Amino acid sequence: MSTVPPATLSRWSARAACCLLSLASAVGCSEGAEPHVSIDAAVPIGTPDAAVVVSDAQLEAGNVRDAGLATRLSETGLYRDMASQVIASDVHAFVPQGVLWADGADKQRWVYLPPGSQIDSSKMDDWILPVGTKLWKEFSLDGKRLETRLLEKVTKDRWTMVAYGWLADQSDAVALPDGQDNVAGTKHDIPSRKQCASCHDGVADSAIGFGAIMLAHSDAKLSLDQLIAEKRLSKDPAQPLVVPGTPAEQRALVYLHANCSNCHNERTFISNVTDVNYKLRHDQLGALNQTNSYRAITRDLRRFGSAEGSYVIRRMAFRGAQGQMPPIASELVDDEGLSAVRALVYEWATQLGLPIRADAGADAADGGLGTNLDGGALDAGR
Repeated sequence: MSTVPPATLSRWSARAACCLLSLASAVGCSEGAEPHVSIDAAVPIGTPDAAVVVSDAQLEAGNVRDAGLATRLSETGLYRDMASQVIASDVHAFVPQGVLWADGADKQRWVYLPPGSQIDSSKMDDWILPVGTKLWKEFSLDGKRLETRLLEKVTKDRWTMVAYGWLADQSDAVALPDGQDNVAGTKHDIPSRKQCASCHDGVADSAIGFGAIMLAHSDAKLSLDQLIAEKRLSKDPAQPLVVPGTPAEQRALVYLHANCSNCHNERTFISNVTDVNYKLRHDQLGALNQTNSYRAITRDLRRFGSAEGSYVIRRMAFRGAQGQMPPIASELVDDEGLSAVRALVYEWATQLGLPIRADAGADAADGGLGTNLDGGALDAGR
């Protein structure tokens, strides 16, 4: 009888709990592929009651430092000078070409790569970042910072992650390892460390927005071309990485990649069960019909018989019940993103000779999956 290592058993248990909570909204539960990293998101540490009233005593009592986390954002290395909030010279802003929907919040992103280090790009679609890498993402509404999230790779197989809630005077932000709902009187929720892991565990090395295809555009600030020029990659792409299609088609494909592929990719449990994969791959960019999204969506269209009956449109178009997409961290429908994806689905439905809407009384009704959408019908994407 073989013995399962405790660390592996722990990862399996975490995935099982994730999947039992909601198979329809499983995020990062993967049995099919051994994960490259284990994410340090379950260390029991206390949480300040509110970002705007937390005291130093509360922070120390919360054992944040004992978990290896900085108690304040000013201690993480993002800023050269916190008073003037000038970014450190060795920290670089970057802009992925696909933006994660966050209920209308504005976002800024930065990365720190240790001097002289290289990204292991031997698998171009699954970069392995060097130990010491830090990634920050700031969320703001109406010009007011709400939170800044930090992911830090502390060993070759472990990341730490935590969100920092900004103080009312915007002078600094404090670690909120258990998260906080409706922060600063908004509907924005700061995620807990476990919630961070539920999304980031679905990709090879935790960094969702920092990868080859996401940085392969002219407005990236820190672009793929720049990383190549600085010899930051262990292996350069054999050719330029250009998403296929018209600008409108590209926007839709990149949207699905940025917002959906952290769950819907070949590594995850949910993708294995539903056979839905929206991940763009460097070797599938020759034409639209080579992409994972094309295969998933056209198969879905044939199953349900109409564009508006498709899995992706229906799940993107509602909030407030199990089965919404994305399953967590969103309370508002992204009308612009939905419009882009809907146009692509309409186009492909027309190419297949399928109607935009099913005929009245048809088995493939537009209004639901036929098997309880809000209950998370798993076979919807098969």
